[in-house]
Amino acid sequence: MTLQRHLTLVIPGLLPCSKQDVLAYIAFHAKQTPPQTLRLRALEMILSRASRSLSPVRGYDELIADVFAVNRQHDRDLPVGAFSALLHNVANRQEHQKWYLRADPVHLRPDGDGLIVFGNQGLNITRAEADAFCAEINAVYDDMPWRLFALTPTQWLLESDVAPKMRTYALDKVIGLSLRDYLPYGDQAKQWHAILNELQMLMHSSSVNAARLASGETPVNSVWFWGGGSLPESTADRHATSWVQCWSNESLSLALAKFTNVPRADLPADGKQWLSQAITPGRHLMVLEDVNVSAATSDIHSWWQILSDLDERWLSPCVEALKQGELDSLSLVTDHGQFDTNRHRVKRWWTRIRPVAFHIPR
Repeated sequence: MTLQRHLTLVIPGLLPCSKQDVLAYIAFHAKQTPPQTLRLRALEMILSRASRSLSPVRGYDELIADVFAVNRQHDRDLPVGAFSALLHNVANRQEHQKWYLRADPVHLRPDGDGLIVFGNQGLNITRAEADAFCAEINAVYDDMPWRLFALTPTQWLLESDVAPKMRTYALDKVIGLSLRDYLPYGDQAKQWHAILNELQMLMHSSSVNAARLASGETPVNSVWFWGGGSLPESTADRHATSWVQCWSNESLSLALAKFTNVPRADLPADGKQWLSQAITPGRHLMVLEDVNVSAATSDIHSWWQILSDLDERWLSPCVEALKQGELDSLSLVTDHGQFDTNRHRVKRWWTRIRPVAFHIPR
């Protein structure tokens, strides 16, 4: 009997480049000697022979919450901090009174009369440094109803006994943008602006940063507040059978899998390995967030190389499995929508396979 398997691939930032830039890149290679024909055959087949449902562009936290059917209250943050606490066994399903806020370490760079948020990729923060930063901060704020601690070197968490009325912006939405345009907002946001300013001064004079500067490392000179909230009531009973397994190395998807009682597994090396490991019939979810397509938005050559690797290692084995009947259906979920195909659609030889540039949304 054929194993009935359905795979949903979540790939944030799949098509971030402009259609004109991609067409120009392909045309440039076509004029080389000898001419180079650039194609992403598996991706192009999936996109060309899929039904599509487009949506407004979503940040990764919103996208993955939708994938797990976790209710997002529009007047509040998605409680990423609380989900992170659950994943790391800081919070549990029965404890709803604690309020959590991600306070991830970042580097801010002066730009004119403002500051640009550069995130924490490439900062090479060690676990010892993260713990030392948090210890210094907690010592100064020991009279406050909150404490700060590091879940990982780049994921810090603020746990509070009170829930301030404010909203925030996810860190992935503000990289490269001005700090002052994306500060927390809401009834009680101003006091957190003051705390943020104080933390920046404290971290600027930190002994940890002094040691980092002495060794040639970039200073960690601020934190980014985002994803505040308490752990919501569990929806696990309602969604326990939605996914039979979540394959991922990304923390928020793993946290939501834990919250909804979905079995978790490490991301395999490639599509072939997944096909050999996924022996449970049903709907499988795979998160390829670490493909990091969106990080190459400003460099179309890097973007194309990432997509070429994705096409070869992941999508080609899946398309072949669809053709052979080893996989029943495949969905691609990205920032701007979902593309669904199946073993019958990929065999529609009369449906033209269009180049990837054709599928880039305007």
